[in-house]
Amino acid sequence: MAVVVPREETASRQQFAGAPVDRGIERDRVFASLHERMFGSSDPVSVGRFVVLAKIGAGAMGTVFAAYDPQLDRKVALKVLGAAADTDAGERRDREARSLARLRHPNVVAVHEVGTHRGERFIAMDLVDGVTLRAWLQSPRNWRQVLDVLTEAGSALVAAHAAGIVHRDFKPDNVLVEHGHARVVDFGLSRGTAAVPTHETQQGGAAVPETTIDVVGTPAYMAPEAFTGEATEATDQYSFCATLYESLYGVRPFAGNTAIALRADALAMRLQRPTLRRRVPSWLRRAVVRGLA
Repeated sequence: MAVVVPREETASRQQFAGAPVDRGIERDRVFASLHERMFGSSDPVSVGRFVVLAKIGAGAMGTVFAAYDPQLDRKVALKVLGAAADTDAGERRDREARSLARLRHPNVVAVHEVGTHRGERFIAMDLVDGVTLRAWLQSPRNWRQVLDVLTEAGSALVAAHAAGIVHRDFKPDNVLVEHGHARVVDFGLSRGTAAVPTHETQQGGAAVPETTIDVVGTPAYMAPEAFTGEATEATDQYSFCATLYESLYGVRPFAGNTAIALRADALAMRLQRPTLRRRVPSWLRRAVVRGLA
């Protein structure tokens, strides 16, 4: 759920491309725009007290808008979440969002308010003028720069864990880099599941998923135990190391395309060879590999 100000073709549009859109708010914005063109004025589109300014993008967890908070006279990112699959999941998500709202840390995107609009939950948070870690890494970086940014992201994880919050989906797309500093988003909110193939068969020369399992998170960054168990602080730490490995070496640690292949490669520690010619100290490589073991 990245909260990024659109900046040319940067992270926000890449991250939310092709995902579901909140049709109600988007429809209201279109009608308001048409009314303004035809009659010269229109009522602003609001979610609670927040005035919607523009759509930033959409992701699996909902739609993100840039909005204005007239009460505190500031711009915010407004994430409108889809309805939870069940009541318990919705209440759990609300509790975690409110816990995050109490967490104040320089490397965590702050949550300001959690509410409901037309039966759908929304979260108001900092509007970050930055790009995702993945986009930031497209420019040349040395290992010290990479480590500095991810050390800040790691401190955000530590603070969240101390508050009882597990991220569940730590990856390069959930770390924003703003003026050289890391901000982590989407703590505890990744409750949606995705179907991941357990193994594949060959049909006509192409690999075809044979069976699937539902997982919470992004398989390439998940600890082997997370495929069949609950996310924990330890699985967050694994995801952090997988992200650090990819950031240092230009390739994710394990190459598998299915749950079975990913787990097998991870358990056997069959690491992919680096694709970047970046000098990485041996002590740093040992630390990252130990975190993936």
